[in-house]
Amino acid sequence: MSKGTIHYGFGADYLPNWTIREALREIYQNFLDYGEYETVITETGDPLIVNVTVQNSWAPESLDYLRIGNSHKGKANPIGKHGEGLKMAFLILLRSGFTSSILTPKYEVWPEFYHDVEIGQCFCFKYEIHHEPIDTPYTLSFSIFKVDIESFLDSIIKESDVIFSDNYWGEIVNKPKGNIYSGGLFVATVTNLNKSYNINPAHMELDRDRSVPRAFDVNYAASKLNEAQGKFEANDTAYDDYSYVQDIPAEIKPTFKPRMIGNNVEFTYKDENNIDQVVKNRSVVEALKKDSFFEDAIKKLKKYIAKKVGLYDMLVEFKKKHTLYGEAAQDFDLILERVKNK
Repeated sequence: MSKGTIHYGFGADYLPNWTIREALREIYQNFLDYGEYETVITETGDPLIVNVTVQNSWAPESLDYLRIGNSHKGKANPIGKHGEGLKMAFLILLRSGFTSSILTPKYEVWPEFYHDVEIGQCFCFKYEIHHEPIDTPYTLSFSIFKVDIESFLDSIIKESDVIFSDNYWGEIVNKPKGNIYSGGLFVATVTNLNKSYNINPAHMELDRDRSVPRAFDVNYAASKLNEAQGKFEANDTAYDDYSYVQDIPAEIKPTFKPRMIGNNVEFTYKDENNIDQVVKNRSVVEALKKDSFFEDAIKKLKKYIAKKVGLYDMLVEFKKKHTLYGEAAQDFDLILERVKNK
């Protein structure tokens, strides 16, 4: 067999905050990106540690995917995008004292530390090339604490977890409220969400650590998922995952009531204690104002307020709502002055 080494210029202390969970995340996001895969767990002599093999049908012709920055993905919008995650997973496993390896029809690869004269201890991959291809699928093997792999596999979104699926935005899933997933893998727990979501990676930009999603990305994608499902109540609109909902289900429209609050048309609903609550979700308010269901009620409210408010006050409110600028604002101020003087 021919042998070789892939040298990396970083040591065991690279990414000090990454744990075994991050290593598992990087391993499995690669398999999820490629599609179908199989996990097999076998016991060892130690009751706390198991051996894990993860396999799929990929048969790489070279080891270029182990170059930093290089990433071969089978999806248009893969979970992993930075081209270093799988390498880092092997680093974390190695420094945590676990064995690991990659086996393909052509190669066997395993991680080691080596000593560089100038910069000290560094990480590398050792590899052997089979003279004749062997009959094996792409196989990644590693030892790990049993509790860690069981907990991680349980956190991956499965078909049975999906409550509602939308091909574009992602899925609403049966997980704890506020849990956010991307491509099936856990990302973070976010406050003030009413449900849990597995968001399509194309709609949620993540940093390398995959731990800090942008609030706008989460709230917008979640709103569109709820809008697509069309199943929510009036009180749900108080949560951030309804911030950008514009299509209100017909069956809950009667639960909203248009009211004049000051000189503005607002909407209220009854909470679980039968107390009126003002809808603070501006996206929902604007959608309700434009809905023909409320057209007559809003007209009546505006006519009522018009009878109680003078022309000058009405014009002032008009300017506030429509925020006139430049020459238009100057002309409007002249109109206001003339009306006031009369």
